[in-house]
Amino acid sequence: MKQIQSLKTDGNNLFRTKHFAEAAKKYTEALALSNQRPPWDSGQLIADETSVLFCNRAACFLELGKFAEAFWDSEIVVRLKRNWGKGHFRRGKALLGMGRYKEAVDSLRLAIIFDTGGNEAKVALDNALLMI
Repeated sequence: MKQIQSLKTDGNNLFRTKHFAEAAKKYTEALALSNQRPPWDSGQLIADETSVLFCNRAACFLELGKFAEAFWDSEIVVRLKRNWGKGHFRRGKALLGMGRYKEAVDSLRLAIIFDTGGNEAKVALDNALLMI
């Protein structure tokens, strides 16, 4: 649906300009529309689309210091796309923010395994290991 992509693009632009709360609202609107897709649409398409929207909204929540919300969004992401490093990274960052360091280490290690190019995950993992 073009509306979903338009809302996602709006959210991305708002995120880039550090309007995190407004961006989260756009992703929430896009998620609501995604959930209204007809049953004949591909389940994989819906899972891919939904996981990106939840992951983007989790990034907003992390920036806003809403770690529990970021955790739950990223938890959905890793359940939908188990091998996507970005979901594990966001989950790890949320767990760090919640003070759940050992769990954060596990998530961040998975982020590195699934996305070997991400230096940000390595830095976050080093920080988490210092907290244990």
